[in-house]
Amino acid sequence: MKMREEEIKCGKSSQEEEKKRDNEIKAEEKIRKEKVREKEEKGERKRKKNKRNEGGDKGRKEKKLWKVAFRNVAKMRNKNKKF
Repeated sequence: MKMREEEIKCGKSSQEEEKKRDNEIKAEEKIRKEKVREKEEKGERKRKKNKRNEGGDKGRKEKKLWKVAFRNVAKMRNKNKKF
């Protein structure tokens, strides 16, 4: 009987410790989110740039070149098909 009581106590204490840890983690996350919100309101936080837009015209040119290349490949495939 004493062994079971000790096991139950140990089980409860470990569950309580896990709950405490979870609550601490949640509290830290809330604090972090609040800080981020404050920085966004002040305008201090830098927004992430889209990699696609970094080059400006350069990205468009590359995109066009790829379209042309795929178009050429498709034309060649169609020419080589035998009906």
